[in-house]
Amino acid sequence: MAAEPAAKKARVDDATVQETMEILKEQNKAAKAYAMNLNNMLDKDVEACSLHSLVSQPVSALQGLAALGTEVLSARKVVTVQDLARWKFFKIARGLLACEAAEDVGHRDKAADMNINKALDKAWETKSVTEILDAPVSALQGLTPDDDTRFAKVHVRSIRDLGSWKYARWAEAICDLAEFESLEHASA
Repeated sequence: MAAEPAAKKARVDDATVQETMEILKEQNKAAKAYAMNLNNMLDKDVEACSLHSLVSQPVSALQGLAALGTEVLSARKVVTVQDLARWKFFKIARGLLACEAAEDVGHRDKAADMNINKALDKAWETKSVTEILDAPVSALQGLTPDDDTRFAKVHVRSIRDLGSWKYARWAEAICDLAEFESLEHASA
């Protein structure tokens, strides 16, 4: 009987499948194990995306927003996660929320010039921060009573609701954190 060709002989010097698996496990242990995820904020199909990639995803990538939220926002030309995060009406509402605790109601200096008239419809320009926050979104200059109806469908019935709307806050967080993401996983 002739000897088997070298290609068919068992290679005892080569690692077995089990040994290879052990080597791979050790290598994985040595690699950084990232735990950060936004799974409860994102739809399943984008959970593995980088923050940089999420910024340009449609707003429907935010878990729970889906078709109804997309329809409401697209009427205002808010299409991507970044559009929502940087949307001027959300920024105004969020800013007002942050300022509410600082307002000393009824104690405005008569000489004060402070106002946000470019953000509000005329009827709301002289109101307190709290009154403005409790106003419908149409009190913001550029939004209409139709927007009140549209946004009510996604449980945003006031400027306060808009400033604390979880989808806008999620979008803002994604965009803010994307600036600090290292696509190569390098440290600073």
